[in-house]
Amino acid sequence: MVHDISSRTISRLSFGEVRDDMPVFQDAIKRVIGLSSGSNVSDLFPQLREVLGEASGKKRKLQEIHRTFDRILVDIIEKRRRERSAMVATGKEVVDENVVDVMLTLQQQDDNAWGFPVTDNTIKVVVLDMFTGGTRTSGSLTEWAMSEIVRNPRLMRKLQDEIRRAFRGKETITETDLRNNDLKYLKLAMKEAIRLHPAAPPLVPQESITTAELGGYVVPGGSRIVVNAWAISRDPRYWKDPEEFRPERFAEDGAPDFHGSTTSSRRSRASRRMCPGYNYGLAGMQLALLQLMYHFDWRLPPGLTRPVNGPTQSIPRARPNIEPAQPSAGTSHLPTPQPPRGTLTGGVRLSAFPSFSRRSRLALLCFLPRPAPHPPAAPASPPPLHAKNPNGLACSAHLSVGRYAPAVVHDHPSAPQKP
Repeated sequence: MVHDISSRTISRLSFGEVRDDMPVFQDAIKRVIGLSSGSNVSDLFPQLREVLGEASGKKRKLQEIHRTFDRILVDIIEKRRRERSAMVATGKEVVDENVVDVMLTLQQQDDNAWGFPVTDNTIKVVVLDMFTGGTRTSGSLTEWAMSEIVRNPRLMRKLQDEIRRAFRGKETITETDLRNNDLKYLKLAMKEAIRLHPAAPPLVPQESITTAELGGYVVPGGSRIVVNAWAISRDPRYWKDPEEFRPERFAEDGAPDFHGSTTSSRRSRASRRMCPGYNYGLAGMQLALLQLMYHFDWRLPPGLTRPVNGPTQSIPRARPNIEPAQPSAGTSHLPTPQPPRGTLTGGVRLSAFPSFSRRSRLALLCFLPRPAPHPPAAPASPPPLHAKNPNGLACSAHLSVGRYAPAVVHDHPSAPQKP
């Protein structure tokens, strides 16, 4: 659900619509992530990269995915180009409404203005970067924020009270409403979610400019540097009770923030090479979390299991690893429960990231597999878990969050409902 919200938002921002073939586009992105996160023998033998790529079939799969991306992106660009030409022909003003519009406008300018030509391939790369970097990251962070909030009723009530006092009586909440209301606890909760579950546990690799000594080790110039943000976020030297989800820590005097380059808070927003979409992604995550907390009450069903601790608490899995709870009255359409499976709690292949130097070395982060904990047996006849909203409509839903069983959600009586 949350990933679908992120995908639709990025679609409208990139080219102004949600296309019918977006599921195909999203599936291609998932396949790329799956291929890039697996083992690759050619990393050990770079001289044989072409031969090994052909033999393993990975090159063929990537070429197939490339054709899928190219077909969809070409259609998007050409469609928008025709629409803009039609506006010019009818005397209408051409307004840049989305990223593709902006890139098409830049394409008509002199190449010397940018130092390089803005081709259709340039537009494709920009749109693809927005999808790959803006959907799964914000979606995963929002899901983890929900998982932490739902399992803490006191925290959830405090957040809901703040939101419902600010927007009482409103049916639709927009980004403008979010900007005009200082929702302090919502912002604190998002900061804490980003701390505990960074979108990129090992940050994007960077290259050392000159030779330097770090912690007693000599780092040659031109080396690939990977910062372990997950470990920094849980370092007890900088954080009190680092494993605890406690948004209030960011409201304390002297608390670190995500600005600058302080050791305890180094994130995608720190340094000159910060994530260019940080502010946009943060606003989108806050708005999604706000809507979920405003319109619905949440609680966890019987048979809850705690999440597996480890660096993969931030990494989207190749397949969902959620064991559904026992269906209750009003939710009998859900699949029957399955026994929990063993899970691999980690595995990041750094060669999936771009190479910055021939002096780069292959690095492997390996985490031992551990079995998933078995939840306690659910009662044979669970109590009804559905409720009615003010319009008399029964409503219940499930949200899969992290390693938890689905959370049960009901319409909140105080929030306006559509008939």
